[in-house]
Amino acid sequence: MPSSMSARDRRPVGPGAEGADPAEELASLLESQDVVREVMKGFLHLGTGETGRVIDDALARLGAHLDVDRSYVFVFDPPEMDNTHEWCRAGVSPESPSLQRVPIDAVAGWLDELIDGDVVVIEDVPGLPDERGIERDHLVSQGILSLLVVPMLSLGELVGLVGFDSVRRHRRFVRAEIGLLRSLADVITSVLVRQRSDEKAAVAEQRLAALTTYSTDFIMIVGDDQLIRFASPSCEHLGLVPDELIATSWFDHVHPDDVREIFRLTRPMADQQLAERVIRLPDFRVRTGRGGWCWMAGSISDVRHDGVVDGLVVNAHDVTDRRGVQEQLAYEALHDPLTGLGNRTLLTERLHDVCRRSSAGSSTVALVFLDLDRFKLVNDGHGHAVGDEVLVEVACRLATVVRSGDTVIRFGGDEFVVLLDAVDEPDEVDQLVRRLEQALDPPVRVGDVEYRVSASMGVVLGSGDVLDPIAMLRDADTAMYRAKESGRGRAVVFDEPLRTKVLRKLTLLHRLPEALDGGAIEVGFQPVVELRTGRVIGAEALVRWNDEVLGVVSPGELVTAAEEAGLIARLTQELCGASTRAAASWPDGLGVALNLSLAQLTHPDLIPTISTALGRHGLDASRLCVEVTESSLMDDQTNAVWALGLLREAGIRTALDDFGTGYTSLAVLRELPVDVLKVDRAFVRGVHRDERDRRLVAAVIGLAGDFDMVTLAEGVENVEQRSALVAAGCSYGQGYLFGRPMSSDAFRATLGDVLERPSVT
Repeated sequence: MPSSMSARDRRPVGPGAEGADPAEELASLLESQDVVREVMKGFLHLGTGETGRVIDDALARLGAHLDVDRSYVFVFDPPEMDNTHEWCRAGVSPESPSLQRVPIDAVAGWLDELIDGDVVVIEDVPGLPDERGIERDHLVSQGILSLLVVPMLSLGELVGLVGFDSVRRHRRFVRAEIGLLRSLADVITSVLVRQRSDEKAAVAEQRLAALTTYSTDFIMIVGDDQLIRFASPSCEHLGLVPDELIATSWFDHVHPDDVREIFRLTRPMADQQLAERVIRLPDFRVRTGRGGWCWMAGSISDVRHDGVVDGLVVNAHDVTDRRGVQEQLAYEALHDPLTGLGNRTLLTERLHDVCRRSSAGSSTVALVFLDLDRFKLVNDGHGHAVGDEVLVEVACRLATVVRSGDTVIRFGGDEFVVLLDAVDEPDEVDQLVRRLEQALDPPVRVGDVEYRVSASMGVVLGSGDVLDPIAMLRDADTAMYRAKESGRGRAVVFDEPLRTKVLRKLTLLHRLPEALDGGAIEVGFQPVVELRTGRVIGAEALVRWNDEVLGVVSPGELVTAAEEAGLIARLTQELCGASTRAAASWPDGLGVALNLSLAQLTHPDLIPTISTALGRHGLDASRLCVEVTESSLMDDQTNAVWALGLLREAGIRTALDDFGTGYTSLAVLRELPVDVLKVDRAFVRGVHRDERDRRLVAAVIGLAGDFDMVTLAEGVENVEQRSALVAAGCSYGQGYLFGRPMSSDAFRATLGDVLERPSVT
């Protein structure tokens, strides 16, 4: 444990976190369900004295399953803390013996984050900067390369922490793993708090037993007729008068819901059909003299053989406070401390129960997975305290619009789940989705500021003989991400076509690394010509992948998969290398254009990658043009413009692709470091026959000229379009009229044919 720590290294985690891979994390979560279920069973059936063993077993199971080297628990006993539980992989040295009575100040740098409920992640301990040298050296002395620490919180109080260490290799902890450790920390916290409460209750009970001489217990003697013959003066603590209890049935003072079980247990004793002299009673409620109920725990003893007593002795004491603590702990184990909604553990229980009942009765179950749109901006811009207030208000609104039997869950972060039990009519789900949308429509006010909140929702319906809770949750999450991709603020229902898309995406992610390694991804070149003369000035490089399993993979699909798989830099290297190598073999003066995604454009390695490719093949930078679509430019305008500026400084030409389909303002366009404005094919399609398209194209061409840009029309398919574009003043064009994408050799071979095309006068 370091003597001085800082949480500045804590990276964002949870939904929407930068670098997170939802498909990977979801797969990890699904694979861990059995392990989590077994761990939870151990905590649900704790026996006396088993707490330490069950915690050790949980640390060992999760540590081994998640392939870490140490898992441990620190319990706070201010001003110090103890390493109470530790599991180490074989061959890894334990640290627990040297980590007892450690000052809590040793984690002072983490306390604020842990108290706020945040996790601490350090993926590269040796790489910590020198200003954190004390912390780094202390962690390195324990052999730690990466670590993940989760707080143990109870009623807002930090009672300890749970952590994972990796000493064999650097680790990246994904959202699913962090979620598992959070769940483990919640359960361990509940168990330890309950253990402390039980220990306190046990001490209190022993103290009461020692004072039985002074009648501190509630004691009654009951005859075979169940009538009270004696009541101790201690019953006055319950507001009861001992003399008024005499000759009344003691069952008349017990809560009706508890009478049946007590009668079942005591009847054989009363009938002298039970050999045991003492029966421990289950907790039961007794009516107080003040009109309420209090919980009692105790026993009943057969003392009829004693001539003085000659009856059944009921000895009980008040455990109302203990029951309250137990109920509170049970509540905390199943509910989110911030919003009061159910948590993942409760969702798992309810979902399994609902699916089991639905399968037996053939009713329909529905699951709605909600993720707040761009909620990270609230936390980043206004702080987590404001974000928490917004989440509390959102939780309240969601809970007020569901049906009485439905369950609303805070799944984590800004994610919520609504479980609908027994859907009788299909439109019930549609109505609920509309109510959820309407509930989030009014702005949330925190102080003097109003925040607009919307959510992307994934909906899944299930019915039939067998329902799989894990699959339902997975499918709802998948549909939610599809809603995000479709523009946010909407609901998507999971169906078979969506399942097919998901499976295709998973297959693509699986096969992409092999395709890159095996050279299966090719680059085609589509001619770019001077429209008036037909002279070829270069080509646009287009990525092509025809997979034996997936078939034709579109460039957009390929780039998206490469981004999610963390292979976008590798794909860019392949594209730059193939394009510059091909262009170097063409006649001087012919250029090549690369159409890059936003992730490729803003990647820090782009300039070095291009420079390396140009140098390797001896191609001048002026013969290369980098294109970016208008829509992707507007997704991150600041970084995109900065990257385009760097390219121009390096002597590389730049182009704005698909112009007219996005929302670029004139002010933005004026400041863009762009040389070429490409007219989208949607406007080119009707330019020869539609006056409005002709005017639009003419306006774009005039605008480009005002900003010292040249224009290039996409999708030119016939001579009529070409003539109309030339008449409008468009300089360059590409499309099937001049050639489809082809190999570099084929492009070089067709240069003569294209050059012989007639000019347009």
